[in-house]
Amino acid sequence: MDELLKVLKHLEQMAEQAGKPKEKRSSLPNIKLPRLHLPHLDGPTWIVLLMALAALFLLWWAWAGDWNNLSLLSL
Repeated sequence: MDELLKVLKHLEQMAEQAGKPKEKRSSLPNIKLPRLHLPHLDGPTWIVLLMALAALFLLWWAWAGDWNNLSLLSL
């Protein structure tokens, strides 16, 4: 009989908890990242950047051509 009362009491506690909202969850505080301010690029800077990108592209293109020629020689 005692066990039956324990089970009944446990079921009542579960029924009471079922109607209540869940416990509050802890969360990290909101962290705001610093804003990134990019500098304004003037005309000559853009020209230098475009020339550097063009040089890198030409190096890549020439290297790919040389690689194709080397792979043909190994056949």
